[in-house]
Amino acid sequence: NSARILNRPDERNKMVENSNQETDILRTSSVAHSSGVNGTEQSLSTEVIQDTHAFDKIREEWLDLIERTHAHIFQTYEWQRLWWEHFGRHRSLHIILFRHEGVLVGIAPFFVGTSRFFGLTISRNLCLLGSDIRHPESDGVFDEYSPSDYLDLIVLPGFEKCVTSMLLKYLSEHGNIYDKIVLEEVPEDSILMKGL
Repeated sequence: NSARILNRPDERNKMVENSNQETDILRTSSVAHSSGVNGTEQSLSTEVIQDTHAFDKIREEWLDLIERTHAHIFQTYEWQRLWWEHFGRHRSLHIILFRHEGVLVGIAPFFVGTSRFFGLTISRNLCLLGSDIRHPESDGVFDEYSPSDYLDLIVLPGFEKCVTSMLLKYLSEHGNIYDKIVLEEVPEDSILMKGL
């Protein structure tokens, strides 16, 4: 299994936390513009889910978006939430939501994990939920397997270019959260790969 690895942009900005302390949701004021549905200009806002409680709160919206896309079973809320429940230990959620006029139109279901070699952390990796599993307590040798296939962004048809453009902008502005992006089980014809 080959992984695509992208280096972090040099640009680093700090994320500003929302004053709501009940959930760990970060909001950014960034706006991306692109020709979208019916040729009209679309503007997006982003939110970042960083805890399980907030993950659980977006279940209905996730299910609704999945019904309106061409997503695979490995992108469903149930699969992603179950993966996180069993493999999220020692990892940090970083699910990026994209909204148009308050409506969820895209999800980039990431987490941040670490690469370790003989007990030493060598990098912080931004990966898609469902990616290959490496046991964090191991020494990094021969301990990996893949429970998922066909990982990708989840995007409402017509918003693909706008969401991928906004995602690239977000990743460029928030390079302080990761050292590299590791894309595993992402098909060449995926929304994410087409947008890179």
